[in-house]
Amino acid sequence: MTDAILVRAPAASVYRVLTDLDGWPRWHARCSTERLPDDATRDGDGHAVRLPDGRRSWRIEVRAHGWRHDLGVRWEVRGAVTLATEWWLEPVAEGTVVHHVVHASPAGRRDEARIARHRRAVGGAMQALKDHLELAVAIADGRLP
Repeated sequence: MTDAILVRAPAASVYRVLTDLDGWPRWHARCSTERLPDDATRDGDGHAVRLPDGRRSWRIEVRAHGWRHDLGVRWEVRGAVTLATEWWLEPVAEGTVVHHVVHASPAGRRDEARIARHRRAVGGAMQALKDHLELAVAIADGRLP
């Protein structure tokens, strides 16, 4: 299951903002992140993340791994459902296509609903990322006062 969005910004900029989970609350309304203690993850890259999902929020624990400089990163996700995701960045002439790939084996309707909720919450984050970076690029290019 893949979701994608075009962000009119260079892949390196997208990668820096996307992989800085501590910084997500600066550009994503109602999002919060907190580093997990090093003993809770193998490499200290774990975060408790709360993403807005309508009037509610979607809470997950994320461990980032599989770093691919300026091209993407993999997440191990735990919460109401356990899954693996991958952020893959595809440079194109107009900017960067951000792909969010979900690898999951649902064990019934309940898991399918949870995976859909995860994708919806992350889709909101992808739109917030797009808005944030495109505004930053417009300001840097002098297109906005």
